[in-house]
Order: sequence, then structure tokens, then C-alpha cells
Amino acid sequence: MRKVLIHIGRHKTGTTAIQNFLQDNRESLGQLGYVVPQSGRIKDAHHEFARPFQPRNAHQLEGVDDYRQLKPFKSLKNELALHDADSTAVISSEGFQNSKPNMVRAGFKDYQAQIVVYLRSQLEYLASSYAQRVHATQYTGSLQDFYRDVYQAGNHYASFLENWSEFFPNQLVVRRYRSSNVVEDFATSVLRVPVAHFRLRNAPSNPSLNSVVTLFKCELNRRKPANMPPQLQIYPVLPKLNALFPAPKFTLPPEIVSDLVESSRDSDTEVASTYFGEHQLFDYSNFPTHPGLPIRDIQFETMYSTLLKLLEVADATAGR
Repeated sequence: MRKVLIHIGRHKTGTTAIQNFLQDNRESLGQLGYVVPQSGRIKDAHHEFARPFQPRNAHQLEGVDDYRQLKPFKSLKNELALHDADSTAVISSEGFQNSKPNMVRAGFKDYQAQIVVYLRSQLEYLASSYAQRVHATQYTGSLQDFYRDVYQAGNHYASFLENWSEFFPNQLVVRRYRSSNVVEDFATSVLRVPVAHFRLRNAPSNPSLNSVVTLFKCELNRRKPANMPPQLQIYPVLPKLNALFPAPKFTLPPEIVSDLVESSRDSDTEVASTYFGEHQLFDYSNFPTHPGLPIRDIQFETMYSTLLKLLEVADATAGR
């Protein structure tokens, strides 16, 4: 039975960097016994394998009794037939985080599947998730709104891992996320190959917004100026404001830090003991905090004007 490594995220744990690494080094990895499939790809990620199993896409499975007959799985079977049977396929999509594990197991039932998941410090994860939600969508809620209404429902790491372990028993590889070396960790600890042999990208794959630019984007979502460009145009240009309006990364106010550390303590301790043989999953003692501050009108207008100019430059460059 062919082995398959399924990297499921989680979100905001360097998934894009890992996916870039896999696609950039397909040939080199192939020489070491790893196949990075082209089946199921959307850009550099294998999102088409995960999407049918997400609750919002349940309608795609109507009338489907055998998930192996879904297009990406049939394509994968045909593609892997062209490779050595002893090779290991590597599939990566953070979309699996929100997929139902029992369905994923059914889709990959012909393979010896192992699940790879990275966990991030709860405090970093909340700050990064909020900044990403504001960046990528028209979300207008405050950090407090996001924490209460969105984050708290899905931050229980122990339950998350238990759900996956039920259908992939003894097949979970759990790693701690470190932003400085996630690709190196994936190569050396998951694939067990020396990262020095591969081509790595220097620039961040999916740059985050700093605190001021995050607050600006949230205010932009609220105001919706009449000449506001489409979200798809704004998204790739927005990080360029980081250099023009420098500020620390988005962090959390002290009251949320205290509440989140306390509410996740038991879950984190269970994960630390089960998967690392330790008492503590993450050290939260030196996490920076600051109260949220509103964007001044004059700062908003300046930043919005700058954003429009950057978009003009981007359009002109694309039109060459």
C-alpha cells in the first residue's frame, strides 16, 4: 500500500512556505523517493482534495457513495501509477483543517496515510488569524468580536487532534510551528531530508500585515469608500504599506491574553504530554501586549491615498 503524507496545516503555520518548497523542489524530492502530485492543485496547494470534505461544500458529495471516485482522487491514482510503488506522495492543504477526518480517511482509504499538522502558540495564532481575516475579507469586527465569535470555537487543540487520531490512529505527526524555520523543520523532521539540498525562497510567501496596516484595513472595510477597489486587487498590494507605515506585528490586549492562556491551559497541557512528553506546549510568559488604538482620520486618509497609488503602480506594471 502506497504511503501518503497529508499536511493539513493548521492555518497560519507556514503552509504557503511549505507548499512553495514542495512545488519548487519536485524533481529533487522525486530523486529521494517523494512524489509531489500535480493532481488536486490550486496554485501550489492541494486544495481540491480538501474542499469536498468541508461542511460548506457538502452539496458536492450528493449522490457520491465512494469518495475515491471524486475527480482529484481518480487523477491522483492515475498519476501515482506512473511512479515507483515505494515512493511516498506528499499532499499539502490547510483546507484539511476544516474538513471532516472520517471523509478524508474514506477518500484516501487505498493509501497508508499519515497526517502532518503544525500547531502555533495560541496567542500568536489568534493575532495572526485576526489580521488575516481582516486582510483577506471585508470583516469589520473588532479583535474582541473575532475572539468571542470565531476563535474560541476552534482553538481547542486536544479535541482537534483527537478527531483526526480517531480515523488515523497512531498516524499523526504533530510539530510546533516556528516562523523562522518551518520549511527546514518540515524537510528534516517530516521528510527526513537535509534542507541544504533544496531551493528555498527568500521573500515571505504570504506576508502578514503589521498592527497599523491591520487596523487601517479594518477601518477601510467599515467605511467602504465609493472608489474602493475590489478585494482581490487590494489583497496582494496591502502588505507593501508595512514598509511605508512601520509598526510592530499585530498583538493582543492584556485581558485577552490572560483569558486565552487560561482557557487553553488544559488542552495545551494534554497535547504537550501526549505528543511531546512535556508539561508545556508553548511559553506565553513574554508575549507582547498592547491595547487596540483607533486609526486617526488623518492617518486613514493618508494610508488610503497611498494604497490607491500603489494599486496604480501595480496595474501599470501588470499592463507592460
